[in-house]
Amino acid sequence: VKAFMKSNCPRVALTTNCWTSVQNLSYMTFIAHFIDDNWKYKKWIIIFSLMANHKGEMIWKKIKEVLKE
Repeated sequence: VKAFMKSNCPRVALTTNCWTSVQNLSYMTFIAHFIDDNWKYKKWIIIFSLMANHKGEMIWKKIKEVLKE
């Protein structure tokens, strides 16, 4: 994924989505959205993570970890 993103995706939009399960567990996804070389819309889930909570500080910490990786 890293190599593909570096070589083929000069423009990528990143989004997050957070929710709480019926078991009261917090989850977050981090998704990359882009147009490929054939002009097809693509979206890849970069992470699907269990979170301690959905507070802004926790979300930002996870986003920084993912972007550094």
